[in-house]
Amino acid sequence: VSSPFKFLLSDVQVRMVMNNKDSSQIYITDPKMNAVLVLSTSTAGSTPQIFAGNLSNPTLWMDGHQLSATFYQPRGICQDHEGNVFVADSGNAVIRRIDSKTGLTFVGPNEIGEVSTVAGQPRKPGVKDGPGEQAQFTNGISAIICDSGTFLQNESLIERKCA
Repeated sequence: VSSPFKFLLSDVQVRMVMNNKDSSQIYITDPKMNAVLVLSTSTAGSTPQIFAGNLSNPTLWMDGHQLSATFYQPRGICQDHEGNVFVADSGNAVIRRIDSKTGLTFVGPNEIGEVSTVAGQPRKPGVKDGPGEQAQFTNGISAIICDSGTFLQNESLIERKCA
């Protein structure tokens, strides 16, 4: 494992998930860089690359192309059975999706995956059940996907089901 990856593991709490469409890729959330990274396991000594997030844009929340979208302290990460990647964007108190239908195989800066907010209200933390943008989450959220494809949100050991 290369030294930049060791730095990530020792310096911040990262979460990882293996790409279920391509087992040679691992997605990693990095709350310090405000980005989602991808690591290729097929090449020895490879370093993580930016998969989603715009490091040069100071905007804390913005949907759009995966390299234009912005995150704020992404923590949880998971992938559903269709290959969509879900990110618990902790600092923004929202759940984001990187759409597999628009292309998730990492090929570089011309990638066309779209990031969208699927639950929560950006920069408005709270605790409120409801569909999509009516729901509210506190900061510090993480996410998992059940085998059935049901999305669960885990927040300070509180399990909430999101439709």
